[in-house]
Amino acid sequence: MHRVNAKERHMPMIQSISEGFGKLFLPGMLSVLLLSTGSVSCGTTDPPSTYNTMSAIIDNVTWNAISVKASREGNNVLIEGESATGATLLLTLQGDTLGTYLLGEGVHQGELRDEGVTWRAHGMRSGSATLTEITEERVAGFFGFRAKDLSGLELSRDIVTGRFDIDFIQ
Repeated sequence: MHRVNAKERHMPMIQSISEGFGKLFLPGMLSVLLLSTGSVSCGTTDPPSTYNTMSAIIDNVTWNAISVKASREGNNVLIEGESATGATLLLTLQGDTLGTYLLGEGVHQGELRDEGVTWRAHGMRSGSATLTEITEERVAGFFGFRAKDLSGLELSRDIVTGRFDIDFIQ
């Protein structure tokens, strides 16, 4: 007489469970895998979320542009952003190559227009703008400067941790 041990006794049940598991689980996992791979492999032409953005901190308050534009005039680069409140930041750089441009009196300028007052980078080395990427299509970089009001009140505003990534107007 052949005695059935515990392992042999449970073997048909284990085989049945594993076959059922394979029939239910594996096709489901395969579907999930194909769907997730399909969505990734299709690719996208959407630009990264930093395209056509400009932001800074002005006097310890976060400023974000809702409208931006960048243009080239000869080898000058003009960058502009306007916030929801109408405050506008402008950068005018006489050069269109990668690198750091000192803002202030002279050829490179940083400007803030806010509530009817114009504030401009004033004095040598009052700030800088750095172009980190420039192509035929777009310009990106960062900036910061101290600006004085042009109304004669001798007040100043600090624009720090500024960033931009903007398509050129074609």
